[in-house]
Amino acid sequence: MRFIDQLLSAVDMTASERTVEINGKDFTFFVTPLTSAERERALKAIGSNEITPANAGRYTMGLILSKVRDANGQRLFADGDGARLRNELPSEVIDQLAAAVQGSEELEEDELADMKSAEPETKRNGKKG
Repeated sequence: MRFIDQLLSAVDMTASERTVEINGKDFTFFVTPLTSAERERALKAIGSNEITPANAGRYTMGLILSKVRDANGQRLFADGDGARLRNELPSEVIDQLAAAVQGSEELEEDELADMKSAEPETKRNGKKG
């Protein structure tokens, strides 16, 4: 068996059930692991090759819109729902959805901002971080 086939058979790509609690009510949905191709599409959609503090929110919203599914694998959000989510829901709800969709695979925005803000200092001082 080829190595790629071994890798592919070792990874579980089935959708996992995720639940967020909002005002005491559970909202359940399903998410598959984030692939490199999905990450690339999300970056392309925001017109960037990397996630920065300036575009992290749009990147995350794109993932929420595309990855949140029902038990049958159907998308629960349409592309146009992003504006309503951003404008009509508290940011805590978006943060919960983002955490559920991204799991531990993505850096938190605060961690990303810390890394980016430290980068110019490191470059100016010539120190390795």
